[in-house]
Amino acid sequence: MDSAPLCVKFTCTNYSTWAFQFELFLKGKDLWGHIDGTDVEKPSTFDKSQDVGFSPSWAVLNARIMSWLPGSMEPHIVTHLRPHRSAQSMWAYLKKVYHQDNDARRFQLEHAIAMFQHGSLSIQDYYSAFLTLWHEYADLVTVDVPIAALSTIQTIHATTRRDQFLMKLRPEYESVRSSLLNRSPVPSLDICFGGLLREEQRLSTQAILEQSHGSSRTTTEYGHIAATCPKKFCSYCKKKGHIIKECRIRPQNRQAQTFQTSVIVPPIATSATHDFPSTACSVPAPPAPDYYTPEMVQQMLISALSAMGFQGTNSTKLWYVDSRAFNHMTNNPTALCHVRPYTGQSSIQTANGSSLPIAAIGDASSKFTDDQVTGKPIAKGPKVGCLFPLFLPVPDFSPLSSIKSFACNNVSDLSMVWHRRLGHPNTQILSHVLNSDLPGNKDRYSLSLECDSCKLGKSKTLPFPLHASRASHCFDLIHSDVWGPSPISSHEKFKYYVTFIDDHSRFTWVYFLRFKSEVFRTFTEFLAYVDNQFSTSIKTLRTDSGGEYLSTEFQAFLASKGIIHQRSCPSTPPQNGVVERKNRHLLDVVRILLLESSVPSMFWVEALKTATHLINRLTSQVLHMESPYFRLFAKQPSYDHLCIFGCVCFVHLPPHERHKLSAQSVRCAFLGYNMCQKGFVCYDPTLHRTRISRNVIFFENQHFIPISSSTVSSSSIVVLPFFEQQFSDLHPVSSRFQPGIVYTRRSRPQSLSVAHPISDPTTLQMQSVAAPSVRRSSRVSVPPNRYGFPSSSSCNSISALTAALSKFDIPTCYSHAAKHDCWRQAMQEEIAALEANHTWDIEPCPPTIVPLGCKWVYSVKVRSDGSLDRYKARLVALGNNQEYGVNYEGTFAPVAKMTTVRTILALAASSYWPLHQMDVKNAFLHGDLKECIYMKPPPRLFPSSTSHVCKLHRSLYGLKQAPRAWFDKFRTTLLQFSFRQSKYDTSLFIRKSDMGIVVLLVYVDDIVITGSDSALLGQLKTHLSESFHMKDFGSLTYFLGLEVHHSHSSISLNQHKYASDLVATTGLQGATSVDTPMELNVKLRKEESDLLADPSLYRKLVGSLVYLTITRPDISFAVQQVSQFLQTPRHFHLAAVRRIIRYVQGTYTRGLFFPAGNSTRLAAYSDADWVGCADTRRSITGWCVFLGDALISWKSKKQDRVSKSSTESEYRAMSLVCSEIIWLRGLLAELDFFETDPTPLHADYTSAI
Repeated sequence: MDSAPLCVKFTCTNYSTWAFQFELFLKGKDLWGHIDGTDVEKPSTFDKSQDVGFSPSWAVLNARIMSWLPGSMEPHIVTHLRPHRSAQSMWAYLKKVYHQDNDARRFQLEHAIAMFQHGSLSIQDYYSAFLTLWHEYADLVTVDVPIAALSTIQTIHATTRRDQFLMKLRPEYESVRSSLLNRSPVPSLDICFGGLLREEQRLSTQAILEQSHGSSRTTTEYGHIAATCPKKFCSYCKKKGHIIKECRIRPQNRQAQTFQTSVIVPPIATSATHDFPSTACSVPAPPAPDYYTPEMVQQMLISALSAMGFQGTNSTKLWYVDSRAFNHMTNNPTALCHVRPYTGQSSIQTANGSSLPIAAIGDASSKFTDDQVTGKPIAKGPKVGCLFPLFLPVPDFSPLSSIKSFACNNVSDLSMVWHRRLGHPNTQILSHVLNSDLPGNKDRYSLSLECDSCKLGKSKTLPFPLHASRASHCFDLIHSDVWGPSPISSHEKFKYYVTFIDDHSRFTWVYFLRFKSEVFRTFTEFLAYVDNQFSTSIKTLRTDSGGEYLSTEFQAFLASKGIIHQRSCPSTPPQNGVVERKNRHLLDVVRILLLESSVPSMFWVEALKTATHLINRLTSQVLHMESPYFRLFAKQPSYDHLCIFGCVCFVHLPPHERHKLSAQSVRCAFLGYNMCQKGFVCYDPTLHRTRISRNVIFFENQHFIPISSSTVSSSSIVVLPFFEQQFSDLHPVSSRFQPGIVYTRRSRPQSLSVAHPISDPTTLQMQSVAAPSVRRSSRVSVPPNRYGFPSSSSCNSISALTAALSKFDIPTCYSHAAKHDCWRQAMQEEIAALEANHTWDIEPCPPTIVPLGCKWVYSVKVRSDGSLDRYKARLVALGNNQEYGVNYEGTFAPVAKMTTVRTILALAASSYWPLHQMDVKNAFLHGDLKECIYMKPPPRLFPSSTSHVCKLHRSLYGLKQAPRAWFDKFRTTLLQFSFRQSKYDTSLFIRKSDMGIVVLLVYVDDIVITGSDSALLGQLKTHLSESFHMKDFGSLTYFLGLEVHHSHSSISLNQHKYASDLVATTGLQGATSVDTPMELNVKLRKEESDLLADPSLYRKLVGSLVYLTITRPDISFAVQQVSQFLQTPRHFHLAAVRRIIRYVQGTYTRGLFFPAGNSTRLAAYSDADWVGCADTRRSITGWCVFLGDALISWKSKKQDRVSKSSTESEYRAMSLVCSEIIWLRGLLAELDFFETDPTPLHADYTSAI
């Protein structure tokens, strides 16, 4: 009987592979119809008895298949087929029994694929096993898809298989993997497999050559190659002294790395004359169990310690330490503790073949120091042959009370770890906590800490004397004070916080404020909290004499509640010393937490929450070494949940944010504890949001933001405002969205805002949240720069999240500015200019008039290269108190249109006109006032106080009519000089003469002058200088942020500095640029993703991009798209803005080009995107107008109504550009550039034309 030629037999567990082969075999014989039922037995038309030798062809073939089936499987399966009388019946039985196509099998395969690793397999075995899993998985997962989408789905599956295959390779193939992934396009799985096979052959050949080469070297007295032979060289780690086979860095067999649970001890050798054990080797270790109890885990840690480095001076016992050995032996039982008899069957096999019994087993422990990074020696020992016995301490051993405490941090000094966890308390308090309050602790600590962060963050002054009296009950006396404003706004725009301290327990509550005016509302909330949670009331409130506590509303409320308000004397902060000292203590801890962790200063609120949480739980000398928490709640606080602020943590993702093949957690920065939920507060930089979760794993030995050096300077901790710090993690929009599809996502809950006090209500206790133990890493790795906080070595400048101090320190009030000579000089120059201009007269104030106030506003003026030009101090009238119709009427003042600016520059380039720039000093001060306005004198104008005020004759900054008064003054001056105002742009002034024409364009106080009459140009400059205080800059180079570059053949216009500043502000200098400002076919919608917590960031960035479109028509459409969502921006919209900025980052120098000798003929182009808006179904208009070869005008705008057809949308676009053409033709005609021929308008829609 012939058999089917199959290479794989059916064994009950490989049904898919076997069935695939058998099906191919039968189809090759054209017999598959007997199995799927398409070839059935046909009835006979004659009597079979008449022909004894006749056998129907179908029956013969069916019997042949039935004989092949048993021959292709294991014998014990054949007996199951005896009841079946046809091949189809046999096949159906086998498929029914052994084919697994349910969800359980699918889940099992998905899990196997996700957990599958290269391990110690060869490339061929790894590839075969990997494909087997994937093919079986592909057979189970079947979905009906359209034919058009089949190719795309197959491509996606092939890409996923290739990525999974490359992802699980061993580290020695990293170079090949990087080479494959950097190809464009990335090769298929088959090509990758071939490349890896060649690399495997190369590594094997190299290892053989190295081994044969090393065999000729000097050997030890034991006949082995010297382990530290200097002539050896490892091709894997590139170090001398060993070969690749002996390399400890190179990954070995994963199964050989399982720790054993005990240390094997041979019997005491009575005849030994020294302490060294005889040469021996242990028997093979028993296989590791599948499940470990906590006791077994503790024993594995102990065994790991015995196989690693030790240091100490408590013992002189000698050990031969082998970091690759599972067990160590000693003939001295005093070197071990917990010695117990050995009851197993193993023995010690010696070199001469004899065996030694194992007398006992025990444990060895010593203090471990990991010095793999610094390279310092861990221990020292004399050389005996080629081995080094080490002197190891063997202190009294006690079981580890907390595996987490011992192994989670990779830090040598546990007391320093707790010092950092507890917020850097002083040594006395830390010693008290460790020796008495720490649960389960049996060790005694005598501390002498040297903490650099404490030295940097704490600064002491002479103490005030302690108060002699103390409140006898909680809430009898509450101390309160307001701190702020903060130099750095938090990411939720908080600038202040108010502190409430109970005098009896010294428990502290902190509320965060955006404005001081919120103090009264906050106090009412705190009062309600005390009443509801503690069933008592506040009797006395002690504060300073700040205005926030002295308002009429506040005082009336205190009187209505019967609360006594005690206030300190003016300028006497020691009278409110309890809260002043507490604020200093809180800020000390905040500074230390931020300094040590390098967390940006915008997270000072989170640091202050953590500081308050910790201080409330630390013992205090004032409370006789009791904690405020114990005084208030009458029970000891727990420290189990505490972790180091700013460390790396991994937050488990909820189900809707992950799938079975994606990462199950996200790398975050730990920022404290949540008082309203039993969880930890972690910042996710990829989504720029705060996550609150109890499923968190901490790596306390790693700072989320790497520290660049041990020296901490002030510039490394001062950051720019929040909008400068959200763009370090960059992902293209297309990574989450497919082109051409409008997505509707389900909303996710927003992170909790800080609206509750930092307190500890008894109903929400953090000690019930047990922090998970942290595994100790066995290797030192540098975290990649992909988690939102780039490392200090990854970019040339300090990153956006730890941006450097601003170049110029600009004061915000007069008291600060008066301390610096540069600002005092600027103010003196401003006062001198005002008096020289006869801006005011000093007069008594009429009794019926309320004078306006005034203030100083400070700024700096920089050149195009960013260098300082001059300090500017402006005296500004508080015009917000003006009344319409009384002391002002009109306020509008025109400014030049940017299209006019580009047109004038294009004409100047085409006609070879010179371009001049002038600036009006103190422009608004030249305007004449028609109204009678009185103003309070500026600070220090008079040597002594007086009741006189300033009666204004000239306009002043801050007055509502100041812009209009200045423009009227300037327009009158030019009209007197025979200029006329343009009808098409009121900021454009023209004068024609026999020699040519002169054109003047004004934008507030910046003036551009050009024309063909050079004599008239000089006269105009002289006239302006005589009429106003002018500054002549010569040739036009920098105007309103526009950089103008001249050459003999052209004028170019760009905003290089403005674009660079925008990218630097958002922190994307080191980001990878993109080739397009928007993803192809991506539609932005209003309801896409989650709302931004603070929309002001989005609005500022979009506003900056709108101004950038003055010279960048290439981003006009993209900016128009993101400008639609200013009211309710979302995270997806912010991602689109980030992409535009990344595009700008790669195209700094792009701008407009105006060639010399250019034609002055207009040409226009228009287009429309019908139903371009996915929300309103309105169309998008786009058009541009050229003056010869110079682009001078363009627009991308949503149409004001819905178009019924594409023809209508195109027609509307053409209508809008026609309006622009008519306006431009009129403007050119005023400048003597007449258009005699019609202007061509190009459109791509015939029906609209």
